[in-house]
Amino acid sequence: MRERRDTCKFMIQGTRIAIIGNAGGGKSTLARKLGQVLNIPVTHVDSIQYQSGWLRTPKEECDQVLSDIANGERWIIDGFGSDELIERRIEIADTVLFLDFPIWRHYWWALKRQLAARNGQREELPNNCPEFNFAYTKKLMNVMWLVHKEYTPWFRQLLKVKCKSGNVVVMHSPEEMERLVRGTETGTQLRPDNRLQSVPAKPGR
Repeated sequence: MRERRDTCKFMIQGTRIAIIGNAGGGKSTLARKLGQVLNIPVTHVDSIQYQSGWLRTPKEECDQVLSDIANGERWIIDGFGSDELIERRIEIADTVLFLDFPIWRHYWWALKRQLAARNGQREELPNNCPEFNFAYTKKLMNVMWLVHKEYTPWFRQLLKVKCKSGNVVVMHSPEEMERLVRGTETGTQLRPDNRLQSVPAKPGR
C-alpha cells in the first residue's frame, strides 16, 4: 500500500524563499532563475561560509551575515548553514523549496558538476575554491551520504510542520523544477506530485 503523504501548494508565495536539498540538485541554478524572474536578491550560503582557498568563515561571522539577510523582507537563500539557521530560515520563509531527488540523481549531477569544474569554478564560490580534484570529490560524496541519511529525513519533518503555517514545495524531478520556474513566470499554479514523505527523523537530531 502506498504511504500517505502531506501536500502543499505548488507555487511561489511571498518574497522570502528558502531552497534546501542535497548537493548536486541544482539549488543554486534554481535560485538564480527565480531571482531573475521575481527580481529578488539571491544569497548562496556557500559564498558566505567559505572564503578563498576553501577556508571556513568563522561560525559567528557566518551566522551573523546569514541572520542579517534573513531578517530582510526580500530574499532567496539556497544552501544550509548551521542547524539553528536552517530551522529559523524555514520558520520565517514565505515559501520553502525542497529538492528531494533520489540519491543517485544527486550523485550523478554532483559528479557532472565536478567534471565541469575543469573549465572554471562555480560563480557562487569565492575565488580559489577548486572542485576538480580527488580529495574534494571524495569529501563531497561522504557529505552527500550524510545529508541523505540524516538531514533529508530531518528536513521532511521540519517541512511537515511548516506546511501548516507556510508554503512548501517539494520537487522530485528536474521536470518539476522547470515547471515551477515556468509557472512562476506565467503566474500559473501547478499541482504535480509534490508530497512530503513521512520518514522519521534520526533519533537525537
